[in-house]
Amino acid sequence: LVVLPIYPNPTEEDITLSILLTETSTVHIELIDQRGRVVLNPKQTENLEAGIHTFRLPFSELNKGVYFVRVSDGNTTLLEKIVRL
Repeated sequence: LVVLPIYPNPTEEDITLSILLTETSTVHIELIDQRGRVVLNPKQTENLEAGIHTFRLPFSELNKGVYFVRVSDGNTTLLEKIVRL
């Protein structure tokens, strides 16, 4: 599991998240605030094949601040920081 650079960052707009999978996986994506609260309903995608997959997340609806995108495939969990202007 590899999270490619999230863009745009920082931004006032929605964000684009791309992930690279080396094998078929079920992926969970969450957007969390600095306090650890989930602010975007968790998105789960099942049986994604190996390759690059791109998702658009509704970031523009959130308040200004620092957030984290948490991506997990069951074996690996990665956090990426994103700033809402």
